[in-house]
Amino acid sequence: MVFYKHPFVVEKRCVRKPGVGFEYQGRRLMGITEFLRRSYYPQFTACRRGKKGAGKPSSKKHRNLGMKMGSIADHAITDYVKTGSVRKMAACPTARRLAAFLHQNKLRIVDAHVLVCEPNYGIATEIDVLCHGAKGLVVIENKTTLQTKAEHRFSYKQADRNNPLLLRGLRSLVNSEYIHHQLQLAAMLIMLRNTYNVRATGHVVVATTDGISHYPMDQQILNLLATSLC
Repeated sequence: MVFYKHPFVVEKRCVRKPGVGFEYQGRRLMGITEFLRRSYYPQFTACRRGKKGAGKPSSKKHRNLGMKMGSIADHAITDYVKTGSVRKMAACPTARRLAAFLHQNKLRIVDAHVLVCEPNYGIATEIDVLCHGAKGLVVIENKTTLQTKAEHRFSYKQADRNNPLLLRGLRSLVNSEYIHHQLQLAAMLIMLRNTYNVRATGHVVVATTDGISHYPMDQQILNLLATSLC
């Protein structure tokens, strides 16, 4: 079942324009990451574990390399979904790990870079990978890091040392990478439900240099964001 042929999907007027971002009927919509950062995030510096085990802030160079690796994997997966070609997937270890994870969990890819929006909140985003599982649609939020799996587990849920909590309606949540990623996933599920009347579940999947970790949607975080947005 292709997402855009779902019987309840009636909203197709949101588009992405280069240099503008997301647009809905001539009105600019804010990307979800930008929206969350403006609304709920204080300053945040991710903690990274060094070779000697000491926690230290991540460098800009380190983040850029991680983003580049993630972009390569993202393009490889999208190319596979859109064309059926496995050439780029085969050449990208990160993409291969994600494909293996989906296969092991019996998740069949439906689409990639799926544009969704919530005009009432003025937000939009693209779902990295949309799958079908045993109980319906599953949203996959892909993340990539240059950390090892052990380093990732050490730092992923650590709060920022100087700004440990989020702001406004999410003050009960810590200011960590894990929470940031969960909120991005939660926003996608809320958009699907509100705008398209489509209910889905989701996972954040983090590819490390030597493996992959996955984190299902935390229902408490989803409920907190939905309440705050309302």
